[in-house]
Amino acid sequence: RLAAAQALTAVIAKPVQVPGVVGQALPNALSKLQQAGLKGQPDASDGDREVRTQAPAAGTDVAPGSSVRLGTQRFEPVPAVVGMALPEAQQRISQARLVARPDQTDRAASRKVDRQEPAAGTRAVVGQAVMLFTHVELPVPDVTKQRLAQATAALVQAGLGARPDNIKHAEDREVRAQLPAAGAMAAEKSEVTLTTVRLVKVPALTGISCQAAGQRAGAAGVTLAACPVQSWLPWVLGEPTVVAQSLASNATVDEGTAVTAQAQAPWWSAPALLSLVFSASGGLGWSARRPLKWLSRRLFGAPASLPPPPLHWRVAPDLAPALSLRQDSAGDGTNADADAREAHGAKQRPNIRWRVVPDDVMTSVRGVDNFAGVPDEHR
Repeated sequence: RLAAAQALTAVIAKPVQVPGVVGQALPNALSKLQQAGLKGQPDASDGDREVRTQAPAAGTDVAPGSSVRLGTQRFEPVPAVVGMALPEAQQRISQARLVARPDQTDRAASRKVDRQEPAAGTRAVVGQAVMLFTHVELPVPDVTKQRLAQATAALVQAGLGARPDNIKHAEDREVRAQLPAAGAMAAEKSEVTLTTVRLVKVPALTGISCQAAGQRAGAAGVTLAACPVQSWLPWVLGEPTVVAQSLASNATVDEGTAVTAQAQAPWWSAPALLSLVFSASGGLGWSARRPLKWLSRRLFGAPASLPPPPLHWRVAPDLAPALSLRQDSAGDGTNADADAREAHGAKQRPNIRWRVVPDDVMTSVRGVDNFAGVPDEHR
């Protein structure tokens, strides 16, 4: 109602058709409306938004400069959570204003994310669910230096499996290495690779030939690395016999361990026979002085009737058994007895005594005469 009559002026403009901007990112929608001579009024403008509704609708004729109300939806990029523990992954997704949906929720603290949907970097509407596919991770126990059966049982009890490198002679195998290492985390029911070694007993090799010792060692799972013969000559007669070995018999060692043996030639071999001359403990070393003494008496005025002193011949004196021969006149074999015979002019008769000496030199098989009165150095 006007107080007085006034002139009315009408301004007529060509109408503008509202463009459609639904489904477009908010910055693009606002730019498109501005180019059409309109103003966009979004309900919010923070973050990554997309237009969901508009009023007036697309195609409506409106006056230039009119406002278009825009209903928007915010989007967030899906964070990368593969490889994270489930609690940490859930926290990251929640911070992105999304919802985590794990496939399993039991033992959540031990679970780890294997896969996620949508993938990392995907634009997701705020509040959208992110599917998480997980597995339970368990600490790997230390099973090294355990027998294979014991190690397998320990892994199964821990929720894992065993994958040994060899199952032949499983009862004798010992674990030397494992992968993953002890203390590492592994997926439940996954297999732990075990490197094993077979343990064997060292056989007794003494008392047999080198060839037989090599065969026995091979059958037991060890190798005979060397079997040198104790000889100062490059050859021996007969088959040497093992008298010592580097590892004690019945000792537990790794399969394929090398054992070294020491062999000794037979007592009748070339080195043994030659030891009659060069032995340090027997042979002619001491006894040779007796005939030399007798010879000196003959040459330097000793009575011709004095019989030769006893001669001792010991075959292979450094080996057992050894054969000892004693040659003298009748009597007890002592110096006193020889002097007595010389003083009384007793008739002398040759005599040979013999004995076989095994390991104990005090044990002997006696021959024609007993050894009563024979000095200790002659025994």
